[in-house]
Amino acid sequence: MADLRSFNANQITPTDMLETVPSGNYVVEIIDSEYKPTKAGSGSYLQFTLQIADGPCRDRLLWVRLNLKNLSPTIVRLAEQQLAAIYRAVDVSQVTDSSELHHRPFSVRVLKQSVRHSGESRNTVVGFRRLSASERLDDPVVVS
Repeated sequence: MADLRSFNANQITPTDMLETVPSGNYVVEIIDSEYKPTKAGSGSYLQFTLQIADGPCRDRLLWVRLNLKNLSPTIVRLAEQQLAAIYRAVDVSQVTDSSELHHRPFSVRVLKQSVRHSGESRNTVVGFRRLSASERLDDPVVVS
């Protein structure tokens, strides 16, 4: 528990609800990773927190969840394929801890999708790739 007695929310202007980022390609870095149990408790997933490194959406966060321990072999295979793509995007072949993937820039493809029943939108990371020689963190990110 945290002691919040000295915090007065009436003295602070709250942030507005953030909109999803537009669909496009973004240079990102993994800034956090952790294993979490699934809601059903029958498996676990590795969650990566990605931070957009440049452009108009700089510092915005995206999340990728990889169900590496699941009752469905198909779901595990898909998660392993995504993890392999992340490894290649950050130019490693093997690590002992997910933190070794942190702070290595790479590119992701993000889709902005509508949530079926709520009408809200969410971002889904659908692709990972290594930065090309011409891409640098100080170049603007082109959203297509």
